[in-house]
Amino acid sequence: MEINIAFFRGRGGFINKVVRWWTKSEYSHAELVMPDGLTWIGISPFKTSRLQARYNLDFKPSEWDFIDITITQQQLDIINDLHAFNLLDKKINNKDVNKIILHHTILHMCNNILKMKTKSVVFFNYTQLNECELMKYYSEKEILKSLLKIIKKLDKVLPVILHISKLSLDYLKHLIEIDDGKSSLTINSILIKYNQFDVGKYTFSGIKKMTKKYELTFLNYEYFNRLSTKLLLIK
Repeated sequence: MEINIAFFRGRGGFINKVVRWWTKSEYSHAELVMPDGLTWIGISPFKTSRLQARYNLDFKPSEWDFIDITITQQQLDIINDLHAFNLLDKKINNKDVNKIILHHTILHMCNNILKMKTKSVVFFNYTQLNECELMKYYSEKEILKSLLKIIKKLDKVLPVILHISKLSLDYLKHLIEIDDGKSSLTINSILIKYNQFDVGKYTFSGIKKMTKKYELTFLNYEYFNRLSTKLLLIK
């Protein structure tokens, strides 16, 4: 899925000039154009320092440059919900922000597993992120810290094979290609977890407390059983 980033290069006012001078750029600010094409979200120097949404913006095309970027459905759903509940200017450790990130992380991960025909491992690199639209609102460190907390919780209660690593998949692939010993240690660690994975030890009662606390309404008894059955049936 693609969305637009709009960069303002129009004349603007005094603050716009200061921003361009300070950053040595022809642009004074950028805004995220949502898929509906009508909603623009960003921090404008001539507005307040808060994230704002503007609708049906009457703009001059000659004053803006646009680029398309690829965004995952999960990122888009998170941003849309944060926007809908006026949470884009809240910190990532805000309770409601946390609920939304947790909800979509689990939902998209589980839905992808349900579509797969083979048993798979969810690989999480806790040291770096691929470029993503969420980094427009939070730092890489904040996002990784939040995701690591979620992944550790899920590893204890959800019937999913999770592997947490300080290596990225690209770097792991490179280590495998050059036959580096670090790759063997990582692969063996994943294989041990894969072979020892026992879906039977996970019960809905184990995750029920989390679903209630974070209002994960989709993660009910029926959905949990679908996930468990899927992992029991596939090899």
